Amino acid sequence: MSPSERRNSKAGVVEMAETVTVVVTDFIGSIPNEGSTDDSFQAFCDMETEGGGWTLISTKVFSSFVFIKTTFSASAAKTTDADAASHIHPRMGDWEEVVFRFSDVSRDGRDGQNAHIFLSLIEGKDGRDGRDGKVGTKGDKGERGPMGNDGMNGLKGVKGEQGFHGKDGINGTKGQKGETGPAGKSPQGAIKFGDTAEKCSLRTAGTVRYNASQNALQLCDGSAWLPLVTGGKGHVASRPGRHCMDILKSGDRRGSGLYWIDPNGGSTGDSFQAFCDMETENGGWTLVSTKVSPSFISIKTAFSASAAKSTDTDAASHIHPDMRDWKEVMFRFNDVNTIRVIYNRKAGAPNKDKTEFENLLMGRSGGKLGNVFGFFKYSPADRHKKTPAVGFARLRLDFRSGRISEYFTDSDKWIDMWTSVDGSDNYVTSDDRRARGTKCIAGYCYLNKPIWVMVR
Repeated sequence: MSPSERRNSKAGVVEMAETVTVVVTDFIGSIPNEGSTDDSFQAFCDMETEGGGWTLISTKVFSSFVFIKTTFSASAAKTTDADAASHIHPRMGDWEEVVFRFSDVSRDGRDGQNAHIFLSLIEGKDGRDGRDGKVGTKGDKGERGPMGNDGMNGLKGVKGEQGFHGKDGINGTKGQKGETGPAGKSPQGAIKFGDTAEKCSLRTAGTVRYNASQNALQLCDGSAWLPLVTGGKGHVASRPGRHCMDILKSGDRRGSGLYWIDPNGGSTGDSFQAFCDMETENGGWTLVSTKVSPSFISIKTAFSASAAKSTDTDAASHIHPDMRDWKEVMFRFNDVNTIRVIYNRKAGAPNKDKTEFENLLMGRSGGKLGNVFGFFKYSPADRHKKTPAVGFARLRLDFRSGRISEYFTDSDKWIDMWTSVDGSDNYVTSDDRRARGTKCIAGYCYLNKPIWVMVR
């Protein structure tokens, strides 16, 4: 701190300094030793602060001044505005309190600017309390005080008369949907069945619904909704269709699923169930075979009726010999119809390579390396658009012994259903190295997705 500053340690304020003083109590011309009056001296007395009786001891004005010293100075007791060092008079040993204060600030430090520090003490003991004064005149009535706390509850009153009827309350929340009621009757007496998404359970056993997506009636047997036989083509063994396209054209389709077919069109005793895709490329596709294992050969010379309904296990077969009028063959994954390769039988002029490829699909032995014309495909890589956009593609295929694959130097973006893994990786994507070259359609290779060969 510079000589021109000081800190008020009580108020926490730094001010411009002028004088700092130290005081002790109530003498002006008093005689501390109470002996001869020849050594009496004047002292400044503070008769106001804390009830008064404070005698000045020393005063500090400059910051570097030491105001408490071992030598007593009588002149310091009256010096209020200049540096004056001293200590408490040795004969004032019965002092009780010392105060440090500024000379012109006696209470809260906010009045005045010139500051002094007083060291003061009080001599003597407090006097007795004075007598009580006379009772004063009665004062004016004071303002009304705040409300007091609530009192205790009173006794229960007599029951009052019944009040008026209140207003109706707001409506409650909507309740749960109730059970489906019995179907109503039309004016002509026909029964109309409605569709429902409710699960079949013991509670709904015996009920019938109309499945709009499959265009069929279904009966709940207590555990599942089963097709309710109505006699439509392909719905029962006694009325099969020749193939899935025949059922589609008859108007009796009820979505993709199992239907009864009889390709030879003779006795219905040899009809069998086949999975029909009634959605892809407008539907009408009959399942021929399924490939799940990478090394499995799905096209063989022996026909298998059970392969026509096996959708998720290895099942080898060929196109039924009585379905000679087929037009297209499709290669697709069982759960993804957006990735598919289709061969069109009528595309381009007949030639030896096309004939050999079609003979393989019909179960006739043989096969070769050949250039086969008449393919197109759809895939996410082609933005789900027909490729090629116009016409058909010619593929160099190796289709020996029931295995079908592009030639190993070609694009790997069409059909690769060989029995050994392809060391190259020209495919769009593969989820497992073992699927490359063995389970790939349109450049997409999936190890655990069955590949369907379908015909229409």
